[in-house]
Amino acid sequence: MRLGQIQTVRILSIHTTATDKADGDKLVIGSEVVISDEVAYEGLTAGQEYTLTVTLMDTESGEVVMDGEGLLAKAVTASVAFTPEEPGGTQVVELSMDSKGLGGHKLVVFEELSLDGKQIASHEDPSDEGQTVTVVEIGTTLVVSSGGDHVIVSGKVKLTDTIEYKGFVPGETYTVHGTLIVSTHEQTMALQEDALVAAGCEKIYRDVCSGSKASRPALDEMLKYAREGDAIVVWKLDCFGRSLKNPVEQLEMLDNRGVRFESLQDGFDTNTSAGRLQRHIIASMAEFERDLIRERTTAGLKAARARSRYGGCPKASKDKIELALKMYRSNDYTVAEIVKATGVSKSTIYRYANCTFDRQSQ
Repeated sequence: MRLGQIQTVRILSIHTTATDKADGDKLVIGSEVVISDEVAYEGLTAGQEYTLTVTLMDTESGEVVMDGEGLLAKAVTASVAFTPEEPGGTQVVELSMDSKGLGGHKLVVFEELSLDGKQIASHEDPSDEGQTVTVVEIGTTLVVSSGGDHVIVSGKVKLTDTIEYKGFVPGETYTVHGTLIVSTHEQTMALQEDALVAAGCEKIYRDVCSGSKASRPALDEMLKYAREGDAIVVWKLDCFGRSLKNPVEQLEMLDNRGVRFESLQDGFDTNTSAGRLQRHIIASMAEFERDLIRERTTAGLKAARARSRYGGCPKASKDKIELALKMYRSNDYTVAEIVKATGVSKSTIYRYANCTFDRQSQ
């Protein structure tokens, strides 16, 4: 630099606040969630175009949050180009996602600021409460209070609605409002049952549960009951599994046991050559789905390593892990209390809980 020449150095900084766009709080719920991420910046050059890219991360797993299932799954990310009029200001970026299955998880927004395709600033702190939201999940079970079943014979009855929840803030006061409505579920079940009876089914199994529930007691009972020479008939293939992996494994198991399978609405019958071809196509698609997941995981880990973040077990010290396990196995503390006392994450505690910790080998 020549004598007398003045050089200006700009110090860039960005800070963020992530909230639920619907009500502006830090709790999100539902299948159509929009997270509003307000990024405050300092030190930009007025009149230049910048690109702000945000990505939603799961603080528990350290992985990018994916929206959708199977082949349609994609990372929850968004970007916006903007031209600031002043060195300091704010820019809002919105992220859309389905929060189903993430109840109780804390999600953090990572931000990157780029100029002419090059990253010039970032804010990627998983412990920053300002850029974190918590997913709330609520489920209910309604039964007749006197007998605990789901059938009302007649007359006046008392109902009990048990609510299961995840992601609520400890110490906060919440109010539950319940409204009893008439559902068309019975009409749908009757339509399915009529079709199954018309197809010659002698024994009908009924599962009444949310699609997000992995437990299917009636389906499990039917699979256990089926013998060689039997035929299992379902209304639609999605009644048999909610992802490609489930029906592939179950169809292979039934084939090995000599049990025929038919889906009425999908025209799928393993007793026909077309049905056997469809089964092989489904198996191939499931394998393709697994390959895509592996590729995404590899790409995500590669990107994380480039930013000095690594997947796998959290890097907690040996002493802290030993203390956490000792507290866990004493049954005197909750997991939340152990996490707070030791700083070891919940996932790490569960990961090591059933393993013997060898001090010499760690």
